[in-house]
Amino acid sequence: RGTGILLRDTYSSRHYVGKIAPIPLLLLHGTNDSVIPHSHSQTLYDLAQEPKRLILVNGGQHLNLSPFEPNYQRMLVQFFRESL
Repeated sequence: RGTGILLRDTYSSRHYVGKIAPIPLLLLHGTNDSVIPHSHSQTLYDLAQEPKRLILVNGGQHLNLSPFEPNYQRMLVQFFRESL
């Protein structure tokens, strides 16, 4: 059921993510995010150009991924080493 509020998507990231390359893009998203569905990150990943990486953290929430992924820091360091 709609609220009657019309939101413009002028600044929606899906309009710009394909233009980020060649800057590396890292998307991290928890599968239990109750604010933004992880499918949004998958959509952005699909629209982005290489280099890109999507990490879905099983059980991760909106702001708290590291307790759910024991290799969280290692994955970040690896991405930075490969990308920078």
